[in-house]
Amino acid sequence: KSAEKLCTEIVKALADFRRRIESSGAVSASPSFKASTELANRVDDLLSELANHPLAGRATKLNQLDRFLERPSGFLLVTGDAGHGKSALLSHWLKRRPAQPRVVRHLFSCRSDITRSVLEFYRSTLVTLSVHWNQPLLRLPSSEEEARDALFALLEEVRTSGAGKASPLLLVVDGLDEAAPSERWDCPFFPKALPEGMHIVISVRLGDVEEVPAH
Repeated sequence: KSAEKLCTEIVKALADFRRRIESSGAVSASPSFKASTELANRVDDLLSELANHPLAGRATKLNQLDRFLERPSGFLLVTGDAGHGKSALLSHWLKRRPAQPRVVRHLFSCRSDITRSVLEFYRSTLVTLSVHWNQPLLRLPSSEEEARDALFALLEEVRTSGAGKASPLLLVVDGLDEAAPSERWDCPFFPKALPEGMHIVISVRLGDVEEVPAH
């Protein structure tokens, strides 16, 4: 499935979730939803450019990425120097992936301020995953700490309920080193214990590995 279609799915999920909670009266039609849609559209634009970059001689790396998904769950860190094709590698890998597991991707990029926001990343991911696993979300968190805690709580609920195994998901976080300064940069970006069926791939510049949250 192409990166363009993946991000389109995110936008559709956000719109669907917005309709559902507006009808319930839990959250009004607020700028935060517009921001989430703007974020998805901007990521879509950036990924469309990456998907057209040529890629050669990476068969071994692509196979390693495929084998990672054979594990029950877990994290994979993709590292390399700036400009060495980490994002292009992930874009081409996702283009050749089958329909399952569902893929959700975020690209932190210095070319777009909204993509660099850790708060918007958490909120967008929280909405998308809540819809994917049919988990209730009554309101969008207003702070980065609150959003992080809500995402952690969601993943723990899915892990303990076993819902992840029935609805697997691949989350790709590209360019984490280009994220804006975070309020909680000293804390793990994700919980160490993921739901079965959930895989997270994170790309980061080689020299910045020590400067991003560890797991």
